[in-house]
Amino acid sequence: MDPVEQTQKFLLVFHPMLVHFPVALYFFEFALLTVWIVKRDEVFLRFAKISFFLGFTISFPAMFAGYQDAGASLKHIFAHELIKDHFLAAITLLVFCCIHALLWIKLKSDHPRFKVIQLAGSLLICIAVMAAGYFGGQLVYG
Repeated sequence: MDPVEQTQKFLLVFHPMLVHFPVALYFFEFALLTVWIVKRDEVFLRFAKISFFLGFTISFPAMFAGYQDAGASLKHIFAHELIKDHFLAAITLLVFCCIHALLWIKLKSDHPRFKVIQLAGSLLICIAVMAAGYFGGQLVYG
């Protein structure tokens, strides 16, 4: 078996495991932001930011593995309704995460709308994660 085939087989097995780590980190970010808003302790804000960026970083190999898992072909992805739904939910999640990352970088915590913007962004990401997870579950479990 050539190295490319070995890598593809590894990614097929690795995708489901790799996906769950950023999912947990995105929900953890939301929880930490909520606690930060209630307690006003900057430690929770710092850990929320770390949690998000760690999940965001790991999302890229997870999505690449998912793309490989789906056949590494947009034609194949869009030919199957369940794969297409899961793929579009994952792309939506990626877009939300990119916007959220920019807001983490650009907005300062003393911005008057920082709390609302970050909490809303985190909530949107959690909703997108649930949608992607739902369609991924439909693919696996029917």
